[in-house]
Amino acid sequence: MEAQLCGTPVIVFDNSGPSEIVIHKKTGYVAKSFCTDDLVQGIRFLSKNFVISSMEQQSIRSKYSIRNGAVKYKEVYSKL
Repeated sequence: MEAQLCGTPVIVFDNSGPSEIVIHKKTGYVAKSFCTDDLVQGIRFLSKNFVISSMEQQSIRSKYSIRNGAVKYKEVYSKL
């Protein structure tokens, strides 16, 4: 999730928690569980199709934006 906050493309397997927050081929790539060939396809897909700024724009539109993350961190630090 932190990588997505920064607009960085991510690849996750579909059997993990992060697969619930990655939108396949929009905010990252969701590979089939334990399938190294699909992992390789994800790496190729992201390297050819994503510009980091477009990933950042997608993340800014979501509840996982850098702005929303910063506000939450500030709240936690203020309480401490």
